[in-house]
Amino acid sequence: MKKYKLIVFDIDGTLLPFGVESLSAKTKKMVHELKEKGYVVVFATGREFVTIGTLLDDIPVDYFIGANGAFIYDLNKKEVVFENKIILSEFQTLSNFLEKFNCEYSVMTDKWGYFSDGHDLDTWFLSPHKENFKNLCELTCDEEPLHLVTIRANDKSFKNTVQEFIDKNNLNMEINAQWSKGFFIGPKNTNKATGLKKLYKFTKITLDEMIAFGDSSNDVEMLSEVGYSVALAGGWSYLKTIAKDVTTKTVEEDGVYYKLKELGIL
Repeated sequence: MKKYKLIVFDIDGTLLPFGVESLSAKTKKMVHELKEKGYVVVFATGREFVTIGTLLDDIPVDYFIGANGAFIYDLNKKEVVFENKIILSEFQTLSNFLEKFNCEYSVMTDKWGYFSDGHDLDTWFLSPHKENFKNLCELTCDEEPLHLVTIRANDKSFKNTVQEFIDKNNLNMEINAQWSKGFFIGPKNTNKATGLKKLYKFTKITLDEMIAFGDSSNDVEMLSEVGYSVALAGGWSYLKTIAKDVTTKTVEEDGVYYKLKELGIL
């Protein structure tokens, strides 16, 4: 196999089974082994500073690309080295529009998550971080940067309604991924692949020198543009059609670890 220099992983559904709060022993071992072999290790995820929790503790990850590409955090320097923000005034315009509908939504900053009235925080994903959430009425101009808006909506057509509003009002944001119960909004032209391109400034590693693993709609651009892409068995079926490879085991079975073994990287 060609000599790749950087390996990037989505987290939820790729390294971490849904509903599970900590990485497996094999995944942690994998990261340590990759670093020992000289690879740059990157986690690229829809999670941001609030919901990443302790997942990056005790493993030698080099960069955290969060909020679907909205920022890059250098874990060695312990600083944000790139950031693309949602403008507060534009979020407020969107928020005023969303208040007309019966939907739950939240926006994430680098310190807090802010939720709309009636938002359910008792989910497997949010409940471990409840102490880091506030009501939207507490969001002030001092709380920038805004990285990611999450909207819960059972009506699939509501996504089109929101995107039409964004376009009509020329807001510098867009829907950049879906999930089973809603969708995400981030800064325009921002995704995991654009984050990896920005990473070149710090690593001098091009996309064709990268291997990427993912499982869902927010991994499409990343898996389309890197040198070698791997979709997870059990993941979104469309992603498997654009990836160069698919794991033989699921996330619950440490599929990424075994694929890297199969490729001779571990």
